[in-house]
This record gives sequence, C-alpha cells and structure tokens, in this order.
Amino acid sequence: MVTTAAALILFVFLASNVGRALLEPDRGPCNPLRHSPAVPVSPIQILLAGALGVVYTILICCALHGLIYTLAFHLAWASVIVIPAVLLIACLTAWRNVRLWSYQSEEYAELLQENRNELDEIERLKKMRLPNSSWDHSQR
Repeated sequence: MVTTAAALILFVFLASNVGRALLEPDRGPCNPLRHSPAVPVSPIQILLAGALGVVYTILICCALHGLIYTLAFHLAWASVIVIPAVLLIACLTAWRNVRLWSYQSEEYAELLQENRNELDEIERLKKMRLPNSSWDHSQR
C-alpha cells in the first residue's frame, strides 16, 4: 500500500513536470542577465533521452507493480494502456532533463571561454609592460 502511494505521488510529480515542460517554451534555464544559448538537437541527446525514458519507465513500473497487477487482473487491457502512457510521460520528462543539461553545459562552456579570454587579456597586458631600462635608473 505504501509503495503504491509513493508510486502514485511520483507519477503525479512526473505528469506535472511534463505538463509544465509542454506549456513552457524550450529556452533552457532563464536568467534575465544572460541570453539563453541556442543549443541544437543532437543524436546523442535523443539517445540519452530514450535511455533515460526507459530507465524512468522501468522504475515507475516497478513501483506501480502492485497497482498494474491489480488493474491487469481486473481489466486485462489496463496494462496495455498504463505502460505506454508511463513510457510516453517518462520519455518527455527525460527529454526535458536532457535539454536542460545541454543548456547548462553550453552556458558553462561560454563562461569558461569568457574566463579564458579574461586570462589571455591579463597575460597580454603583462607582456605589454616595458621592462625597466638602465637609462631609467641613471636619471635618478
């Protein structure tokens, strides 16, 4: 009974996350001080989202095993509907997570490049300083 309640709560959180992801535009993490980078969709992201979706589905189905077994016992077609619905919601949630990770990695790469440029500028300014010449010391 406790496992079923926990699984239902997890399912509701998952469904609300998917609903929010569908309503919000796919812009990544919002920071009003920085522009959101455009991150293209890559095959790695699709594969990772699919693998995570399958893992999420397995975890949810294991947690909902008692409920699915009860539904399948009374309604033979319930598991045919519940499992694909869980898979769809899990894949959408996994896709949202993968896209957020992509945005965060792109933002991190931009910050890293900015820091490198800053360090390069400091080194360039250090090299521009002229060394003291012997003539400067003789005028004192």
